[in-house]
Amino acid sequence: MPTTRKTAAAGVVAAAVLAACLIVPALSRLATTDGTTTAAVILGVPIGTVLAVTGMRHYGPVRAVAVALVVTAATLAAAGGSSLVVAVSALNGSSTTLAAGVLLLGVPVTLELALGFLALQLVPGPARLTPAATGNRIA
Repeated sequence: MPTTRKTAAAGVVAAAVLAACLIVPALSRLATTDGTTTAAVILGVPIGTVLAVTGMRHYGPVRAVAVALVVTAATLAAAGGSSLVVAVSALNGSSTTLAAGVLLLGVPVTLELALGFLALQLVPGPARLTPAATGNRIA
């Protein structure tokens, strides 16, 4: 595995760790509409930044930002959806169980890892020019 690919893979793992650490502070802001935006910023900005910066050399700048945006958006949607499920079940009178905690913490982390590593497999890096491709017969 080339060094740039290892860096991108380390970024995926770091983003998943960030998701696990930031999910509770982000979800604590979901009581209001303004809080929803704040929660998205608390969770999304660090994750997206880590993914974009660590994937820059492997994917190239445009693809790194695109991959970071897609993976981060999916993680935010999953975090919001799982928090909604837990909140609705709590409002219905069922007690919050260990399963709800695992759902809240596990879904964003698992999705971050799965989509990040899937992107490493599917999204090609920038085309590298070799001396043969450039037409330089001397090199």
